[in-house]
Amino acid sequence: MKKKVLVGSDSQSIRESVRVILDDQFLFFSSSFSQDLKQIVEREGIDLVILEIGYLNEKNISLLNDLFSSFSDLQFVLLVENYDAEEWNGILDRENIAIVKIPAQILDLRDRVEGILKSTNLKRVRKKIIDETECSDRYLIEENRAKFSTEVIKLLDKAITHETPVLIQGEKGTGRGLAARIIHCNGLRKKKQFLHLVCRDLTLSDFIKTLIEKRDKYSPKKSSYGTIYFDEIGDLCQKTQRMIAELIEQGGIRAESGEFVETDFRIIASTSTGLFKKMKDGNFDQKLFYKISTLPIHIEPLRERREEIPLIVEAILKEEVMKLTLSKKSFFPEAMESLKDYFWPGNLTELESVVIRSALLASNEIISPEEISYYFGRVSKDSKKHREVLADTEYPPSEGFEEGREKERKADEGNEDLIMELAHEIKNPLVAIKTFANLLPTQFDDPEFRSNFYKVMNEDIDRIDSLVESVLEYQRVLALQPEAKSLPEVLSSVIQSLEKEFNNNRILVSKDFDQNLSNIQIENNKISFALKNVILRLIKEVGEDSELRFLARVKSLTPVNSAGNFSTEGIEVVISAMDTRNKEKEELFFINEKHFGVKGIEIFLAEQLIKSNSGKISINTIDNSGIEVIILIPEIK
Repeated sequence: MKKKVLVGSDSQSIRESVRVILDDQFLFFSSSFSQDLKQIVEREGIDLVILEIGYLNEKNISLLNDLFSSFSDLQFVLLVENYDAEEWNGILDRENIAIVKIPAQILDLRDRVEGILKSTNLKRVRKKIIDETECSDRYLIEENRAKFSTEVIKLLDKAITHETPVLIQGEKGTGRGLAARIIHCNGLRKKKQFLHLVCRDLTLSDFIKTLIEKRDKYSPKKSSYGTIYFDEIGDLCQKTQRMIAELIEQGGIRAESGEFVETDFRIIASTSTGLFKKMKDGNFDQKLFYKISTLPIHIEPLRERREEIPLIVEAILKEEVMKLTLSKKSFFPEAMESLKDYFWPGNLTELESVVIRSALLASNEIISPEEISYYFGRVSKDSKKHREVLADTEYPPSEGFEEGREKERKADEGNEDLIMELAHEIKNPLVAIKTFANLLPTQFDDPEFRSNFYKVMNEDIDRIDSLVESVLEYQRVLALQPEAKSLPEVLSSVIQSLEKEFNNNRILVSKDFDQNLSNIQIENNKISFALKNVILRLIKEVGEDSELRFLARVKSLTPVNSAGNFSTEGIEVVISAMDTRNKEKEELFFINEKHFGVKGIEIFLAEQLIKSNSGKISINTIDNSGIEVIILIPEIK
């Protein structure tokens, strides 16, 4: 039976290159980063994942941490542009992972894939949806409590002594599951089972079946769980939400046979998202929200607990010594400062991993800064800069010299981002060109291969040419003097210039403008370029036979620059790109701020110009059928 391989990349060139290289030896699946990679792995039973990472940054690290923690035994091949052994130190500690440099090593990909599948256990261990556990002594020891702040410990103590439902809020990796087990294993129900439900994958029928099957041996009409922990309760479908709310209210559930089964369990729920906002927006059942949030516990991210890190590290080391898995170790003060300086995107989970790994690998009893084994290398300047940027947002720079330095720093960062974005976008077509060029001598006689070769070569050369032209046009627009025009004039001119694109792709265009928009003047050159880039990107993503809707209205804006060049009046432009076809689009790339993905040079340049004009841009998906771009444009005084 063929192994199933999933390729995760926002580049069509990369996905096509990998498909050609792997040939027909594997079942091939592809996805952009904005799609739910974990859901595809679960649904299709994927054996190996190929991820085009490019280069390391905070978002990529977070994505990898999430995937690695969700699928501990799944095989991964990472396609990277720049490989620095020190920067990537730790990631290779995983037994089932390989790194391929692109474009240099792209032709070695098939050998790497075959090698990693042969050298690891091919039996895939899927993440459990339902996990029943008994209480363990590890949830009773004091060291686990020390991993939380004083305020959280006080709330945990209250939760232990009462039976009220608990809602634990916090980012991923902050220890929400640990807190739930501490409450259960120290509370009145500790002699009964703890049921952990992963809500993302939980169906209503699974939940009902689980409750009904677990009957109390002394009371057959009563479910015997002690505590049910709903992990990420916000991921439940609304039908299941309503059913759970009724179950809490009625104290039982009715089986398919019509029999009423009593339930007597404690509810602990967790969320990493704003559940209250979800409820206010109508995306979470109001009754259930108030039922489960009687006692809310908020666990702060580790970056907000910098001074507590030494105590947490001590607790982690002490726990490992007690388990006899580690000899007694400690950290030099300089090493502890290094731990405190790190941003910890994986929070407590990542800290535990780094501390234990460093203690295991360090040859000395006291661990030095050089011996700290971070998952992705040492603490970089970027992580410290990130903290400084956060500090800048809390304490704005003073006027004068400091303000000038801040503007220079932001300009430098913008140029660095532009260079990185452009390099990344150009490398993707180069990978495809190199792949086909190397295979050409041996497969030239294959008509299908020749056809694909000419198609890919022309498309990728056009793409590189388009990228260069976009950047040159961007620089030209930056040099132009500001020109005031009304939005209807600007947008009509942009739409007219793209009329050929609309006709070729059979795209329906509709407009809905406020009548008084003509009275508000905006900057023409930068906004025109930004709008054109956004529209071109949307056309590329939703494809043919789609619809573009333009909505524009007057909007009150908050002034965003101290110079006072803009008033509080402005315009909100909403561009909705809808896929009007009735078939599911597997390859549709939804750009979403919530999910990291390369947005493309068009969107990047548009963002830079909108921001330079003191405006804002945000991008959202629409019910898996389209993309919505919202642009706020200030009025020129």
